[in-house]
Amino acid sequence: MDVSQTLVFKASFAKMLGLLFLSLGTTVAGFALAWRILPNVRQGSLAEFVGWILMLLGAAATLCSLYRILGPHKLFLTVSPAGFQHSALSSRIISWREVKGLGAWVHRGQEALIVKVDESTWETGGISRITRWTRGVDLKFGIDGLAVRFVGLPIRFDDGARLFEAYARAHGGKVE
Repeated sequence: MDVSQTLVFKASFAKMLGLLFLSLGTTVAGFALAWRILPNVRQGSLAEFVGWILMLLGAAATLCSLYRILGPHKLFLTVSPAGFQHSALSSRIISWREVKGLGAWVHRGQEALIVKVDESTWETGGISRITRWTRGVDLKFGIDGLAVRFVGLPIRFDDGARLFEAYARAHGGKVE
């Protein structure tokens, strides 16, 4: 692997469209349960409650998907000798020297590469607001660092993890 190159992975339109349709389907299913359109769903039942939750989460996911497809902030990941930038996590390149460890987090089929960074990285700016806001919750789930997810990008988790490890080792990052 040539770690002197700059690699850019842009969101796959087909994958983002797939996520949009999945979130729309979740919203519609939730709507059908919440408004008791489906047979045998009674008022005040668990099915109705689950419907409301599905409808709200599906609608939020639909809006996020639309924003990623149509908005100005397209999903991308850049990996270079200078560092990495995942558009959902940071508005700047995070230097490999700021990386203090790499790990994996897997929960119910969801995979994330956990990039442990200096405490100063969290404070110096550039880390997205939502990433900073959810840090406390992430810590409760055992996620101590930036959770790099490859969903929607044309790179698999295993390949992304190997890529990060190679670049971090070559350019001054620590790999635990």
